[in-house]
Amino acid sequence: MPHALEAVLSARLGVSSWSLPATDSGWVDLLRHTGVGGLELALDPVREGRSDLSTLRDGLAGLPITILSAMMVVGAKDVLDDLGPGTLVPDALWTETLKAAEINAGLAFDLGLPLVTLRVLPRPVRGGMSARDALIDRIRRLAAPFLGRGMAVALEVGGESTDAMIGLLIDLGRPGIGVSFDPADMIIHGAGDPVEALDLLSSYVHQIRIRDATAPVDSGARGAEVAVGDGVVDWGAFFDVIRSGRLSVPMVITREIGDTRVPDIKAAAALVRAFGIEGITAH
Repeated sequence: MPHALEAVLSARLGVSSWSLPATDSGWVDLLRHTGVGGLELALDPVREGRSDLSTLRDGLAGLPITILSAMMVVGAKDVLDDLGPGTLVPDALWTETLKAAEINAGLAFDLGLPLVTLRVLPRPVRGGMSARDALIDRIRRLAAPFLGRGMAVALEVGGESTDAMIGLLIDLGRPGIGVSFDPADMIIHGAGDPVEALDLLSSYVHQIRIRDATAPVDSGARGAEVAVGDGVVDWGAFFDVIRSGRLSVPMVITREIGDTRVPDIKAAAALVRAFGIEGITAH
């Protein structure tokens, strides 16, 4: 059986469902106006019953849309935000999170998806074994329901150094686990140059986020997400890395804040297309 990622259309451009500000499955109507043909679907609203799967299927059936990937948030997002970048999941949420992963894996499999991204922000966790062994064990266990159903898994990263991330991926020892690369997160957390990091991580990249940010102003502060093109990502150099490495992975536009998200998504799509990389295929 071929690796799940082989089923992903080469360098398809998509948008994350949570970038479209609407309740239930109402974001499907907004998706029509973006002019983008791919989608990354948030699984948790479906699992929790906040988004009806039948309604979602019916809405997408009338659109020329391909679901490229799905996202699972690991633990309660507000708790993770309070704890700061680098927290895998609080111990109190661990059992609940494992159950959620199993259900989400079933949903993604039923939808025929090849790739699921996990919003995990690696940092050593407390436990009886060494902190690093505990971290690796938890990521493996979270990924197992997806890998076991033939899907690939991409860790959502950006708050850690590139060397640390490569070391973690090597120690995980699971070919199906890679990264969903977000240049904005690197900038927001002051974690380094996203162009250099993309180049170094290229063999592990399963997906790329098209997202921009401004750098932190003060030491210890965070940067801020802005519309693509308004931040400090050097998109020319960034796309050169994609082109030179022929990274034929999904590119997902993500806009998590603001009142002009649909226009911002359309502008981001136009920027990607202007650089002529949407149709890149692998060697």
